[in-house]
Amino acid sequence: MRISINWLRELVDLTLTPEELAETLTLAGFEVEDIEDRRSWAWSCCRKSA
Repeated sequence: MRISINWLRELVDLTLTPEELAETLTLAGFEVEDIEDRRSWAWSCCRKSA
């Protein structure tokens, strides 16, 4: 399942970085497979069209 950190921040007071959140979730027994930075997707998209 993919979850947006921005969406999560709308629901709870979250001050952890994505990496810290992943570690906390892992310690709680949830599997975090990957952290994706979608800002890099937008940057590569804009560079291709420029």
